[in-house]
Amino acid sequence: ITLQNIQLTKNQLTNLIIELNTKIPAYRNAVVNRENATAPLSKLMTKIINNAKASGISPAEIENLVSQVNKIRSGTKRKNAKIEEQETETISTSQLSYDSRIANFGILLEQLNTHPEYNPNENELKIENLQNYRNNLLELSNQVNATANALITARNNRNQILYLGENNITQL
Repeated sequence: ITLQNIQLTKNQLTNLIIELNTKIPAYRNAVVNRENATAPLSKLMTKIINNAKASGISPAEIENLVSQVNKIRSGTKRKNAKIEEQETETISTSQLSYDSRIANFGILLEQLNTHPEYNPNENELKIENLQNYRNNLLELSNQVNATANALITARNNRNQILYLGENNITQL
């Protein structure tokens, strides 16, 4: 233990903390941008389904579309069952992560694309505009994932010097 070694470790730690502090706002901004962009998604799903119903798509196909929409906006509700009949252990079928919702939105767009009768008057409901919206959501989600990975790496680097490394601050 020398003052020179302690000073070197302190400088390394200071640089890593500065790096970590620059990663946090980038991550938070990316998360807020994605949240703001996905906020109108559930209402948009209602508009899409209503327009699909009005366009003359068959009831069976509407049911398929509604099923996909429910995955996006979590519109499925459990029916009340007697307590004795409920299983004690259940597996969640929720697909409400941002990535799952965006993927399901893509599947919905593919389903809509197979119906030429789906031709809404509103610009926001046209398939091309919906695909642009989905691509924007996908890009925002990728930004969140990238900034989250950078943040995790910065935290790991900091923790390595503070706690985990061979000559960490705690031991020193």
